Amino acid sequence: MRRMALVLFVGLCPCYSFTQGYYPLQVGNLWQYQSTELGSIDRWETRILGDTILPNSKTYSNFDGTNFGTRFLRQEGSRVYGYSVGDSSEFVLFDFSASVGDTMSRVTNPASSIVFQGQLRDSIYHRKSWVFSLIFGSGAGSYTFAEWTITDSLGLTYLFGEPGIGYRMTGALIDGVLYGTITGFQRPQSLEATQPVLLQNYPNPFNPTTVIPFEVGKPTMITVDIYSALGQHLVTLANSLYLRGRHTVVWNAARFPSGTYFCRFTASGFSQTKRLTLIR
Repeated sequence: MRRMALVLFVGLCPCYSFTQGYYPLQVGNLWQYQSTELGSIDRWETRILGDTILPNSKTYSNFDGTNFGTRFLRQEGSRVYGYSVGDSSEFVLFDFSASVGDTMSRVTNPASSIVFQGQLRDSIYHRKSWVFSLIFGSGAGSYTFAEWTITDSLGLTYLFGEPGIGYRMTGALIDGVLYGTITGFQRPQSLEATQPVLLQNYPNPFNPTTVIPFEVGKPTMITVDIYSALGQHLVTLANSLYLRGRHTVVWNAARFPSGTYFCRFTASGFSQTKRLTLIR
């Protein structure tokens, strides 16, 4: 499934080349973000781990974490493409040559589209920024589920998403150049964590397949179960020993109706739960 306010931020290099629409997808690039809510300390980090060739024989940058409903991105010309794990298809995520109101991608089940909203210019780097929205539904019943501000040669600088939370880029390391401030905070999903961690599934909402990632700091028995909103156990996706590293399991919910489900992750007496939304 396809996924998807100008931000001012402090920079250390005001002379970076201006490329008129470039998403920095080099291995090792990383970004850090913090919630824009007053008093909130919620923050997260994402980075590019490497390149990978997917079943369509194209090479994608593999993100640690996800901002756009997919971990896999590539750029060709003015367009950035994402890869849908659920149906092994490619879709246009951003097009830096688009006109206001143009639709990048559209799906019918569930009805959603990625739309170019407009162009901005930040006052620190004097670069263009493009705003794209993920819109669910159509007509009077439609609503913006997520909004991304993409700044030329810097990537995602601002994210707004349901339920009304925004994230601002506070620092980035792009092609070896530092922008803003990179802090040493430890993410909850770090492999150095003392206990295994369940990460948010992607895409979410989904139809009918979603990927559920988790991280393990040392060899551990892991169980992953899916429950209905009423607490009924539906299926066990994993029940075995996992070694240190990041792992994923896939849930194909083709035989289940639309609704809210819960993924319960259990490891050595520790448990964690995430909410999953199936929309048909």
